[in-house]
Amino acid sequence: MKTILWVLIAAVLAACSILPKPAPPPVLHDFGPPASAPVAAVPVEVSVSAPLWLDDTAIYYRLMYSDPTQLRAYADHRWLAPPAQLLQARLRGAFANRSPHYRLEVQLLDFEQVFDTAQSAHISLRAQASLRDLSSGTAIGERMFAVTQSTSPDVQGAVSGDAQAANELLARLEQWVHTQLAPDKSP
Repeated sequence: MKTILWVLIAAVLAACSILPKPAPPPVLHDFGPPASAPVAAVPVEVSVSAPLWLDDTAIYYRLMYSDPTQLRAYADHRWLAPPAQLLQARLRGAFANRSPHYRLEVQLLDFEQVFDTAQSAHISLRAQASLRDLSSGTAIGERMFAVTQSTSPDVQGAVSGDAQAANELLARLEQWVHTQLAPDKSP
């Protein structure tokens, strides 16, 4: 009886060592530190949204050379938060949110790494922005933004390229808002 018990214990221990080990947790990324100090802060309330397919933490890519209709995600890498939330945090740091007079609404439309070939890739980021006067509800302006950033054809290229594209979008949005709110200098 003792022999059977020892054989069972040995079998259980052996089975534990041959079972696959659990996968390590995914590597988490954000956009890194801000690229530059904000321009003179304008009191703007910021809202960033994204379509459902983009409202998660996956880092997406597309193989244009083999299957352009299939959106894929890197398995072992994730954003710390959905890209819209990361971008919203960046924008809120760029604009003063105290007693805002304006509202900047940004709809993230596209944020992915695109492989043109197996050896070349770029980032595609598109966003629709609108600026409104909060007191009157009047639209001050609307604009489509598109940022393309060359990148290496791997996950590190996706992460660094996405961060650079997000910083470029942020700079363009800041400049656009300041231009929209600049006093008219015509005589």
